[in-house]
Amino acid sequence: MNLKMLTANVLVACGAILSIQAHAVTVDFEDVPAYTDQDFSSGGFDFSLVGDGAAVTPTGSYCGAQCPDNGTQYFVAPYGPESTSLTMTKAGGGLFGLSSFDGAGAFNFGEGSIFIPNQIDVTGVLAGGGTVHQAFQIDKSTGSTGGLNFTSYAFSSSFTNLVSVRFSSSGSDLSEFNGFSIDNINATAVTAVPEPETYAMLLAGLGMMGVIGRRRRKA
Repeated sequence: MNLKMLTANVLVACGAILSIQAHAVTVDFEDVPAYTDQDFSSGGFDFSLVGDGAAVTPTGSYCGAQCPDNGTQYFVAPYGPESTSLTMTKAGGGLFGLSSFDGAGAFNFGEGSIFIPNQIDVTGVLAGGGTVHQAFQIDKSTGSTGGLNFTSYAFSSSFTNLVSVRFSSSGSDLSEFNGFSIDNINATAVTAVPEPETYAMLLAGLGMMGVIGRRRRKA
């Protein structure tokens, strides 16, 4: 076996012995400076903002009793129109999956539910092309407090092997107010980790390459 062929075989074999590992993480925005209103990173993910007024806010500080309050810091996109959004990608690139998140409206100023969107829309871009979409209904039934209670929403099993995910909202009675809030995004980051056998094979292959190289020099 010549040196080039040996090198190619070692690299192919090592690449084949990769363990695809997934680790769970909850993005709760607690590691983001309060009132951040530009693109930011949290929990190993990058977030891109589109829309006026969108920010990470401490609980209750945005508009008091008229805003959601779950006792922690969360992301809020208070205004419309429906183009307001938050896009999530894995920091440094790579794939991920989503299992659940907490969601609510942005504010309710005593006008019933007219400021609260009907739903939070989530669209994911899949590795290799294609998209998945899921709409999560917001409970607007409690009048002046409608939509202010965070609800835990579960994603379907199709939200795996994602390159990016976009959160937005739609369906408010007033199109200029489609604000939404999100928190506690439960994600699974996917990484390829070499198995111990990979290192052993690599060392053995390098040793053989060294032997062949020395024989060539002597010849």
